[in-house]
Amino acid sequence: MRDGYGKAGQRENKVKAERWQQVERLYHAALEREPESRAAFLDDACAGDVELRGVVESLLRYEERAECFIESPALNVAAALMAEDGTPTMSGRRISHYKIISSLGAGGMGEVYLAEDTTLRRKVALKLLPDFFTKDPDRLRRFAQEARAASALSHPNVAHVYEIGEADGTSFIAMEYVEGQLLEDKIGDCPLDTNEIVDIAVQTADALDAAHAEGIIHRDIKPANIVITPRGQVKVLDFGLAKVTARQSHVPQSEAPTKIKTSAGLVMGTVPYMSPEQALGREIDTRTDIFSLGAVLYEMATGRQPFSGANAVEVIDHLAHSQPEAIARFNYDVPAELERIIRKCLEKDREHRYQSAREILVDLRNLQRDGGAQAVTTERAAPHQRSNRLRLAFAALAITILAVVGAERLIKYYTGNAEVYQLQFKGDFYLGRGTEDDIKKGIEYFNRALAVEPNHAAAHMGLAGSYVMLSDWYVAPHEVMPKAQAAAMKALELDETAYPHVQLGLIKTLYEWDWVGAEKEFKRAIDLVPEDGLAHQFYGWYLIAMGRFDEARAEVKRSQELDPLNDFNTAGVGMSFYFARQYDQAVEQYRKAVGIEPKSHWSRLRLGLAYEQQGKLPEAIAELNQARRLNDSPQVLAALGHAYAVSGRRDEARAVIEELKETLKRKYVSPYDIATIYVGLGEKDEALRWLEKAYDDRSGWLGMWLKVDPKFDSLRSDPRFADLMRRVGHQR
Repeated sequence: MRDGYGKAGQRENKVKAERWQQVERLYHAALEREPESRAAFLDDACAGDVELRGVVESLLRYEERAECFIESPALNVAAALMAEDGTPTMSGRRISHYKIISSLGAGGMGEVYLAEDTTLRRKVALKLLPDFFTKDPDRLRRFAQEARAASALSHPNVAHVYEIGEADGTSFIAMEYVEGQLLEDKIGDCPLDTNEIVDIAVQTADALDAAHAEGIIHRDIKPANIVITPRGQVKVLDFGLAKVTARQSHVPQSEAPTKIKTSAGLVMGTVPYMSPEQALGREIDTRTDIFSLGAVLYEMATGRQPFSGANAVEVIDHLAHSQPEAIARFNYDVPAELERIIRKCLEKDREHRYQSAREILVDLRNLQRDGGAQAVTTERAAPHQRSNRLRLAFAALAITILAVVGAERLIKYYTGNAEVYQLQFKGDFYLGRGTEDDIKKGIEYFNRALAVEPNHAAAHMGLAGSYVMLSDWYVAPHEVMPKAQAAAMKALELDETAYPHVQLGLIKTLYEWDWVGAEKEFKRAIDLVPEDGLAHQFYGWYLIAMGRFDEARAEVKRSQELDPLNDFNTAGVGMSFYFARQYDQAVEQYRKAVGIEPKSHWSRLRLGLAYEQQGKLPEAIAELNQARRLNDSPQVLAALGHAYAVSGRRDEARAVIEELKETLKRKYVSPYDIATIYVGLGEKDEALRWLEKAYDDRSGWLGMWLKVDPKFDSLRSDPRFADLMRRVGHQR
């Protein structure tokens, strides 16, 4: 069993000593200056280092508001927390009448151990408070007063505080030890069933209602502090470090410390779940727990946090100014009433939030009673719902376009019109499903949104992505790419962010074959958002198409560094090796990608192609058949046909050609794909004839891969192929 009593602290990265010394020097230097002159000082001293400045400003902000958290200067607290952990093993040690068994974790407010109460013969979670906290008698006295109040809280959904005490100079809290599964682990990265969400939410809200009625604010509600017992009972942990206020009132925060998360921005609390007022160091009341509960509900519904970022400063900025993405984007089965409840919890202005946990509890119980949750499927969300990029199951380009359109991004989703929001979110949802019918349904929703609000940038971006996704896969490029360009240009006119530039870069690469213009668009996107992995990934694709493999590898590796658990990014690194004819390295990367997401047909397709170039034809055919079972698209089928051809299974290769031609009578099939099979058969004239058809259609694959695709190496000495290369814009 994993445990949440301080487990989060184990995950925190230590600030490097030299970096911390730099922070400390600047912090003290800034303190010596008048407040009004500090900004100018930091402009010069930080020299554009945004992260460094964010840390120093955060410390200064908390120094000014020390009474809102703890009396020690923020720097002293932070330094103590950032010290390297040199604690010797505690196993077998006795503290008062508790015998320590093993470590459960370490957090900002001390280490937590599984211990045995030798008097009552029961297991407890024993939290040992750090020295920097207990050395101040006044602070310790106030903490003891508040912990005693929390210990009086008796509720079936609250992990009970048994005792606070001190023995041999060590201060401790003894708490109920709860066997079960952390909600954090239950969620993983996958949405929960709606009935589960509502049931867990009801029990958690009930616990908060009881605590708030006693004037107790938890201040650290998060999935790592909620345990589900084997019998389905919710237990909220860590009330021993809660804050006590006057009962049912909204008053300034007392001295009891909240849990501290140490990261680049250094703020008090578990940042992604904090309310805006808590994150900004302002006075808090019971409504801060309501916001945090909303963040937990959002994560249960979507499998992801509502607010995230590269560091704490960025997360705080999102908490204060950004709206979370639509729940429907990740889980369309969530009832509208549950989404309304979550949105109301997450109101940034606390006057617009639920004003009490009891209000939330009433709405949740009504939802339960009315059966609103029971109309939802009882199966866990499918693997493709795990993230924007991974939930598409039909093509790399489709995956990437969706991510450009829909990811924690800078396109302006804001609108004062609730109807436009709903239409936009439904459009994104259907776009994300990726089938021809769904994409076209998404286009309908985007157009309906624009009929209400013509200047809604996100809907224009949705249209652009939809048309690009249709191109080459379901519709001839010349029928939809001009529409995609017009929509992307309109989005850019309304809101210059990275993503319209990425979209235009793709259009120029796949359709216009404007290589100079495409590179400018990708570079502009990276200039606007240097940390955006998709911009680096697509710029890498462009550089691969140009044959600039070393530069390409640097870009796709940067994308992989920014999102290492995304199989598509790992496969992108493989592509930089594959098209450079470094097949062993390509296979290694594609295998890693398959390991990240075994159900990714794209990674298996790429792995099969690499095996083929290695001469491992049985392995290639096996992988391509697996890719086809995952996604029976013409591109996958054509790759299999080519593998059949080069392995001497000519009849099977011709059968694939006939199947694709039959499909062509009903819907669009890229001539480029059919050409690959003919070249595998050694029928150069037919291969070139189908490549000419691809040229007439302005096939995106033709422009993207013609210069570098090893399948066409046998044609490169043919003058007709050289002429085609010239017309596409690839000079030899």
